[in-house]
Order: sequence, then structure tokens, then C-alpha cells
Amino acid sequence: MNPTTVEELKRLDRSAWHALLESLKARHPIEQVVTETGPEFRLARSGHELRGVTHDSLVVTPSKGLYQWHSRREAGDIFNWLMHRHHVDMLEAVALLASGTVGGASTPPSWANRPAPEETPPLPQDLHLRYHRRLDDAARAWWHSQGMSDQGIARFLLGVCDDHGDYGRAYTIPIIEAGRLVNLRLRLAEPRSRGDKYRPWDRGRGTQLFNADILTPELGAVVITAGEKKVMVLWEYGISAVSPTGGCSNWKPEWSTRLQFCRKVYVCFDPTEQAAAWKLAAEIGERAFVASLPDKPDDFILTAG
Repeated sequence: MNPTTVEELKRLDRSAWHALLESLKARHPIEQVVTETGPEFRLARSGHELRGVTHDSLVVTPSKGLYQWHSRREAGDIFNWLMHRHHVDMLEAVALLASGTVGGASTPPSWANRPAPEETPPLPQDLHLRYHRRLDDAARAWWHSQGMSDQGIARFLLGVCDDHGDYGRAYTIPIIEAGRLVNLRLRLAEPRSRGDKYRPWDRGRGTQLFNADILTPELGAVVITAGEKKVMVLWEYGISAVSPTGGCSNWKPEWSTRLQFCRKVYVCFDPTEQAAAWKLAAEIGERAFVASLPDKPDDFILTAG
């Protein structure tokens, strides 16, 4: 019997999970899923693609099973589409398809079509720029000591903050998604302990994927690591990387679908986090490889060059 509920889906092993995803993609073409969402999502043929009649920046490519909604900076497959339209997570999106509720075939479960959660008030969109402009010689020298060049400091708009109120002096790392500031990470200048170096600007903003805007169809390979500084040091050496804010245990299933354009995905965590690395690689699938280093990725690169 095929699993149709979230609880049943959670019990699937890796092989059965990926087999189910491929089966659902074959049974539910992307253009069908999009148009069944509502009359405002009618599509018209444009060469080998389909374009939205009402939303003309919505482009569907049936041969690849993918869509891109340019004005919303949104892209993905049928599961991404359902997650965005119904405000559900990956497991719930799969359950919608597996249970036949997409397109009104049966009564949707209680969690489907729920209203979007109330959002935390957005950060001022120039907040990180203010702190970037406040970089003094001492702060710039500190970023240099962490392996960042002036080009890297400019690329990631790194800064310094002396007026937070709770943490004293801190170095700022903006989290940008779709070109917008969604969070601001603070690296405390005087942490209370080695494990208490990083804090969010404020509470209630959840977990984001740092450097996620690099995940485009043109990207062939990417490294998943754990820590914004690691991502930035890898960038200094020409390596494309992303990281969940808050560490390797905060990976969200929907982020795995954002990696679909990448031919290879390398999971590179600290030596003490190898179990988590192998677990994440298994979730991503055959394109994922674990890169085991004798030291933390950023420390290893800065030492070995």
C-alpha cells in the first residue's frame, strides 16, 4: 500500500522515499500541477516552454519538470510549487500528491491551504549597509584575521556593530535571500565561551540558508558546510558553498530541492559532525558526497591553502 500521510512518509527508507518522489513526478506533470492550482495560473505555449497568462514572469518547462517565477525569485519542481502555494513543508507537499488531494480529487487534510504564518516585521533593508559603512581599521583587520580579503568583505557586505544593546561589539554577517535582507548574524567580539560566538540580530526570524542566492541553474556543484564564516572562506578560494544559519542540525528538507540544478553536492562538516554529514548526504541522494577533512573546513583551507 502506498503511503499517503505524513506519518507514513516519515517511516520510508531512503530508497523508498526517492522512488516515491520519482513516481509522483511521473504521474503529476508540472504543468498540470500548476494549472490545477487555480484559474489565475493558466499557461500558454511559448516555444518549448509554457508561460503564465496572468503572471507573465511564470515560466514552466515541462521537459524538465521545473518552473521559474522570475518576479518572485522562486523556482523548483512540483513539490516546491505546492510548498509555496499551500504553505506546507516538503513532507506535506508529498502527502498532498500521494493522497490525491491536488486539484480537488478529494477533501484536503486540515493542514493544507492553511493561511500563511504571520511574519516577523522585516528588518530595515539598509541595516547591514550601515554596519558595513562603519567598518573601522580595527574591524577590517579582524575580518582579515579570519581569512577574509577586502574583496570578500565587500562581496558579503560584512560590518561591525557597537550599538546592539545586548552583546556589545559584534561583527555583522547579513543573510540575503532573493536580494533582500532577511536576518543579520552577529559574531560576538567577546563571547562568553567558545561555543557562544554567534547570535542572531533578534529572535523569531527562523533559520535561513546562507548564500542561497548562488543556487541557480548555472551552478554545477556546491558545498554544504556548517557556518557562515566557512562559506565565506571557501568563496575566497573559488568554491561555491551554502550553510544553514545555526549549524548543521538545522537543515530543512525543502532546501534539498533547491539543489536540484547541481550535478554534485559535497557535504563538508567539522570532523566531529561526520554522522550529521552522512545523514544529510543520504537525504539528498546519489549526487551527494561527504568530504571528510582532518580539521574544520575553513581552518584546513587557511592552513593548507
